[in-house]
Amino acid sequence: MEGGLAESTKRLIAEKKESWSYETYTAALWINILADPKFMPINTAKSFLYTPEYFVGNGSRCDLVISQSGLKEDLRTGFKNLPDSIQAIGIPFLAVEFKGSDESDDKVKIGFAQMKQAMEYIATWHYRDQIIFGAVAMGTQIQFYQATVTTTTLGLKTIVIGGLNINNVYKGPSVLDLKKIEDRTTIFKVLEHIEGCRPFL
Repeated sequence: MEGGLAESTKRLIAEKKESWSYETYTAALWINILADPKFMPINTAKSFLYTPEYFVGNGSRCDLVISQSGLKEDLRTGFKNLPDSIQAIGIPFLAVEFKGSDESDDKVKIGFAQMKQAMEYIATWHYRDQIIFGAVAMGTQIQFYQATVTTTTLGLKTIVIGGLNINNVYKGPSVLDLKKIEDRTTIFKVLEHIEGCRPFL
C-alpha cells in the first residue's frame, strides 16, 4: 500500500506511536482503512490519489485529500479527453482531518474548520455534478460531512456543508467509533457510499 503514498504520509505511518492521543497514530489507522481495496485503494485501476498536507491558501491546510485520477473520461457527464493536468492531479472529492483522541474542543473545532476550508476550495473546481465529502477522525472515532453545491444562472456557487445523511444508514455528523461493532459496520457502509459517489464512476 505504501508505494503510492506521499513521503509525509509514510512518515506518519512509520512513527507508529502506540497511543490514540497522537494525531499521527490516528492518521495511520484511518489511512490504512481508507486504502482498503473495498474502499479507495491506491495505485489500482480505480486510480485514487492521496495528497497529505493539502494547502488551500492563506497557510491553511487539510491533513489528507483523496482524489480520483488517471481516467481520460468523466463517465458521469460523458465529457471526454480530460486535460493531462487533471488526469495527473485528479479530481478531489474527500477531505479528512486527523486529531488525537484527547484533543481539546478548540482543536477539534480547528480540525473541522480546516476540513471545511478544503471542501469549500474543492467546490470552486468547475465540475457541476461534483460531490464533496469530509471527515474528522479523532482516535478511533470519526464524523462524516457532505457539501451541497448549487450554481445560480449567473454561475455563482453556493456551498453548504453539513452532516452526511444516508437513509437508514447514517445521520451525520453523529460520532461513530471503530471500537463498537455496530458503528464499525456503519463506518464501512459510509465509506462504500463515498466510494460509489466519487467523481468518475
